[in-house]
Amino acid sequence: YYKCPDHRKNYVMSFAFQFDNENDIYEFAYCFPYTNTRLSNWIATQEKRNLDYFYADVLCETVQQRQLDIITITSPQNIDPVRRKKIIFVTCRVHPGESPSSYVCEGLMDFLLEDTPAAKLLRDNIVFKFVPMLNPDGVALGNYRCSLMGFDLNRHWT
Repeated sequence: YYKCPDHRKNYVMSFAFQFDNENDIYEFAYCFPYTNTRLSNWIATQEKRNLDYFYADVLCETVQQRQLDIITITSPQNIDPVRRKKIIFVTCRVHPGESPSSYVCEGLMDFLLEDTPAAKLLRDNIVFKFVPMLNPDGVALGNYRCSLMGFDLNRHWT
């Protein structure tokens, strides 16, 4: 990690790797991957639990016909549209390469689904909405920052 004069004096991190077996496949990752399949399996596992405070729906389909999931975690009485409750809206993976956010999101949802007094208190008083993967096409394609169309979704929402 050093300041590089060839890159406008920005910091650069580099490493050397010895490829010692030409028949092996080597893969490098910025961080540990979190896939669409992992998210789908997590949702399916929660649905099998039949919790009355977990709701999974499909918000829409992407350009490549992938589901864009929306998860609601709250006590059943909060689903009544007449009752006004505070809503916390959490989104992750607008940039496909930021997989640590998916692990944080999964951990937060796991916490809210626990059978603990703290989780129950939060569910009773707040409606939690999660879009755990805003850019599933970009994730599936292995993009780091952009969507299928090459757009940075932080700057291009239409």
